[in-house]
Amino acid sequence: VRAFDDGIAFRYEFPEQKAWDSYVMYDERTQFNLQGNPMALLMYLPGYVNTHEGVYSHVRYDKVARKRLIEMPATFEFDNGVAVAITEAAIRDYAGMYLMKEKGGLTGKLSPKLGQEKIKVEIDNFPHRTPWRVISVADRVGGLLETNILTSLNEPCRIEDTSWIKPCRTTFTWWNGNVVPDSTFSPGNNFDTNKYYIDFAARNGLDAHGIYGYAETPWYYDDNFNFGWAGPNADVTKPIPCLNMPRIVEYARSKGVGIHLWVHWRPLYDKLEEAFALYEEWGVRGLMVDFMDRNDQEMIRIQEEILECAARHRLFIQFHGSSKPSGLVRTYPNEFTREGTLNYEVCKWDTLVNADHDIAIPFTRMLAGATDYHLGG
Repeated sequence: VRAFDDGIAFRYEFPEQKAWDSYVMYDERTQFNLQGNPMALLMYLPGYVNTHEGVYSHVRYDKVARKRLIEMPATFEFDNGVAVAITEAAIRDYAGMYLMKEKGGLTGKLSPKLGQEKIKVEIDNFPHRTPWRVISVADRVGGLLETNILTSLNEPCRIEDTSWIKPCRTTFTWWNGNVVPDSTFSPGNNFDTNKYYIDFAARNGLDAHGIYGYAETPWYYDDNFNFGWAGPNADVTKPIPCLNMPRIVEYARSKGVGIHLWVHWRPLYDKLEEAFALYEEWGVRGLMVDFMDRNDQEMIRIQEEILECAARHRLFIQFHGSSKPSGLVRTYPNEFTREGTLNYEVCKWDTLVNADHDIAIPFTRMLAGATDYHLGG
């Protein structure tokens, strides 16, 4: 247990024990018992595999739905002004946790191993620790924004030289629909379209140009040819020939513009070291790693492997369609953001993101850490 001026945190440790070299966990029965009837600000989720994107409900605690998964952080404001947020820190080699209102309080629900519902965590190394279960407390709801508990509960930085880790402003061609006005070429997955954006970035002092592909197809070979799903033979080390990636990389370098790549997580993970070595050779600044949509133990491990490998090759990472952050940015500061947020990209097809949602985000999801909200489109 650790106590702070603005909250408390606790976790469970499994020490080395004689004749015990592994364990399988079916459930973690952590429960949070709230007194009174505070106002609750929270988001329901449809299941364990999800984009972690949704609208927030603002209701009294006694009106919170039972037997529904609740995303963390969840925030509660009491009538005397005291505010409480519940979340977790240092999620490593463990399943992510949700809340569910049951008899007696809010019970923790671990994300199960993919393809079944019983097994939540499998461990074969000791000592082993769960993530910290964190309760932030403030005398006003705005005080919840000021805590450093999550980063304080994570290990110190593991990257020796951090001088290369710098934020950057980048184009994001998917966001604005690959618009290329006042041009004489055919837009597409080609050199001319990317040159157009590189020139724009150079003229306007942007640091990088983001390459994701064109018209919902990626910039690399993918036998599925669908933006949201990776085919079985997708290869993030093989740009499609019509793109002419070597020429794009060289042209961007000549203009002083960096390169930022979008990739689907699955084919990236298939060739992690090879891909990152190639991207470093190209001079890529960082990546948007997308469509993770899970926070079971396997995906938590994969995310940390991506961060660790990216750090060796001096690449920053934006996780998209991912679970919430847990302060791991202290250990791997090359993690810039995690999207996992209903954000302004939705304005392309819906009106869910409104003023109420804008106000809810800082007091819920952003208590956990930085997010992509797609401002500036």
